Amino acid sequence: MYGNQPLPENLQLDKLSFLFSGKLLLRKEIPLQDDYFQQLLEAKLFIPVKSIIKKNFSHLCMRCGNQKSSLFAPIPCYQCKKTHLYCRKCIEMGRILECEPLFEWNGPKAPWIQHETPSTWEGELTVAQQKAATRMVQAIMNQEDELLTWAV
Repeated sequence: MYGNQPLPENLQLDKLSFLFSGKLLLRKEIPLQDDYFQQLLEAKLFIPVKSIIKKNFSHLCMRCGNQKSSLFAPIPCYQCKKTHLYCRKCIEMGRILECEPLFEWNGPKAPWIQHETPSTWEGELTVAQQKAATRMVQAIMNQEDELLTWAV
């Protein structure tokens, strides 16, 4: 049981949580049999989320956060035979239509390894690297919109 819902017999929550925690996925991106996926939906281990939300006079893509109207375009939908918007900003991750929900894992969170000092590095920057790093910090502190950096 999860909450008050019965779970599939062969359920391996730990494996599923590592696969799906923290992701918003289209149904076709979830490699589970339809009947098994349906059981997980009924048990509320996956929650459908609208992929594109209409907000007053604009739209919001729930996958990439796009709100620029120029990056949304209409397209006829093969499934429901209507015209829907799709997000062009995240098209490389697969087309996402208004009528197609994303699915969020609602089961136990994956027990990811906790690192004591994540994203740290011990070393020395060259003079040029230090100059670039200092300039980046300044840009962030000054809330500059752009900073062109060439990194190799």
